[in-house]
Amino acid sequence: MAVINTNPNFKRLRRSMMFLNAQKPSLIKDPYVYKPDSIMLDLEDAVAENQKDAARYSLFHALKEIDYHGCERVVRINGLETPHWKEDIRVCVAGGADTIRISKTESAQDVKLVEEAITAAEKEFHKEVGSTLIMAAIESTKGILKLMGARQQMVIAARATGRMCFDTVYTDLDDMEGFRKDVEMIKTMGFDGKSIINPRQIPVCHEVFTPNEKQIRWAEAVVREIDTKKAMGIGVFTLNGKMLDVAFYDGAKRTIALAKAAGVYKGDL
Repeated sequence: MAVINTNPNFKRLRRSMMFLNAQKPSLIKDPYVYKPDSIMLDLEDAVAENQKDAARYSLFHALKEIDYHGCERVVRINGLETPHWKEDIRVCVAGGADTIRISKTESAQDVKLVEEAITAAEKEFHKEVGSTLIMAAIESTKGILKLMGARQQMVIAARATGRMCFDTVYTDLDDMEGFRKDVEMIKTMGFDGKSIINPRQIPVCHEVFTPNEKQIRWAEAVVREIDTKKAMGIGVFTLNGKMLDVAFYDGAKRTIALAKAAGVYKGDL
């Protein structure tokens, strides 16, 4: 599970985030053809200990030279307990990565430590300070003390602080029905998207996380009705037999913003 430090304005969709070994040119040269919203270029688990330098070299040139056609470029750096993470960050920033993912985050101090290193690298390589986003992945037993409860708590914390929240991978590639159920469940829980390990999983993620026509029409009706009732000084009312108040407004606007970002909105709000 992961949280990213950006307001959910949905100018960038993050319904799917596909993991790729940063060391393998055959994998990282054209993943955009599968149209994931984000790609996760992995310097950590996918790369052998004696190949870290080679992976960083491959990553740097990929970031500088490959047109990923709008896919967000996220890099998973090595753990903070290793000797590799600081150089990982320098290469990510120098190459122009959009986001750096901290693996096995266990405390707020971990995030602050990485933030300081990113800021230093942005200054070193003359990048705008704060332009590199941070994603904190909570994976270890210390970071997660229980499963389903932890997932829900992450969503609540992300929403309360204006951040986006992503679920972990589903590893059984032969069980697409199980994968769909898992994606539908986390969508209901409030996650913004899911990490994936195979292009076959992308269509399901995008289908589930993109508002359908019925959801869009309802969101439009809610926004229009609340705008009208607020102007009239009415706080609570019914719409199609359902009681509503201003608490529904942000959710409806979020649905419309998602639909716009996904290119499926044809309305005028």
